Amino acid sequence: MKRILVLFLALIIAAGVCACGAPKATDPGSTEAQMDKAAIREAFNKATAYIESNIDMSKMTKSTQDDDNGNDLYNYWSSDGGNKATFSNEILIAGNAVEIGKTTVKDTESFDLEVNKSKNTVKPNEFVSVELTKNGKTCMLMTGDNLTGKEANIDDMPIGSVSAAFDEYALPFEYGGLTDKSTLKDVISLIGEPNNTVNLSVSQAGSVIDVFYTKTTEDAGMTIDDNLTVFLYYDAASDSAMVKSVQLSRSIIE
Repeated sequence: MKRILVLFLALIIAAGVCACGAPKATDPGSTEAQMDKAAIREAFNKATAYIESNIDMSKMTKSTQDDDNGNDLYNYWSSDGGNKATFSNEILIAGNAVEIGKTTVKDTESFDLEVNKSKNTVKPNEFVSVELTKNGKTCMLMTGDNLTGKEANIDDMPIGSVSAAFDEYALPFEYGGLTDKSTLKDVISLIGEPNNTVNLSVSQAGSVIDVFYTKTTEDAGMTIDDNLTVFLYYDAASDSAMVKSVQLSRSIIE
């Protein structure tokens, strides 16, 4: 379940980065390609120093990855799990409260928003998307996992994931006091030190920082993981990162 959610997060970031424009192909041996790699490495080193200056890494383990001979660089910091996260499970979408694991698809129909359901029923162990729209702006939700063992009416399903962004095409949202001007330092001040992972990815398309929080509870023999991910875009010129999107999600393991 966690792996599926992580892949879903990765797709969101990939889509956001790709929307900014695909990089022009270059000959790997050309001067232009070498300059690109140098710029990528410089941004990677600056972003790494920026992250480590804003987050306490004393209880985190760091690993580095190079996927394409200097064209795609990654740093991963993993927590030892000792810190407890206390983030909220509720987010306001265009002024409407959505709480993962509790707000149902039926509840969203009371919002002053158009609700578009990709399907009317949800099969066992399936996620189904629900899109909220108004005036050309959208917000994507996903149902929680259907653990009933039978097909369920989508209206009865709780919301299991909310993805909100600071973007002209996205519905406005409020979460934890974050704004489109919030930096990484602000994230740590408002939400706390991440207790899961911090990821940095740098390529010709740009630099993205993902900050992950997790809290786990037990209920009726099930393990419930509530997850918060804050995505920031890093700018090497200003040596700062601004919040671009937030995702709340819940995974349940029987």
